[in-house]
Amino acid sequence: MDETMGYRSRQEYVRTQRSRYRKASKAEKGRILDEGCALFGIERKSLVRAFARDPDRRKRRLGRKKHCGPELEEPLKKVWLAAQQPCGKRLKKVLRIWLPHYEKHFEPLPRESVEKLLSMSPATIDRRLGPIRARRRKGLCATRSVKVLEGQIPIRTRFQEVEGGPASSRPTRWPIAARPCRGLSSGA
Repeated sequence: MDETMGYRSRQEYVRTQRSRYRKASKAEKGRILDEGCALFGIERKSLVRAFARDPDRRKRRLGRKKHCGPELEEPLKKVWLAAQQPCGKRLKKVLRIWLPHYEKHFEPLPRESVEKLLSMSPATIDRRLGPIRARRRKGLCATRSVKVLEGQIPIRTRFQEVEGGPASSRPTRWPIAARPCRGLSSGA
């Protein structure tokens, strides 16, 4: 069984030895690395990287900076609900029409917020509304199964007549796909 120390003890060791490693000569650095490799069972290069890393440096967030803050979610949500919950592409077009009405009925928005709302892309709108959509899932849709509607809609097939209705005197026509071909010779 491997008797090496865990992650937390490694972090503590690196934190305590970092300043010693930076001030040491080349030979002393080699001894510190050998000691660390024996203690933790890791490669020398990993220790060199750990000693070189600045502990106070905060990790920079990757990606673009957000230009739309949380203050835009409430007006966006209210316009989205008033416009009957359209997708982001349609809401982008509708926002220009609905924002004056929002300001009349709810609260006036700062000019900067209006500009940010109008400059949002449809994808950003969809991302912002995603959590709200998840909470507001609609119930059953209006589509019903055939079994539910079967007794409510009179359906006349070729061999049945609608109850109480006149019988059809002429035969039903063939469906277009099943009609016999006319005008074609049988040999060709």
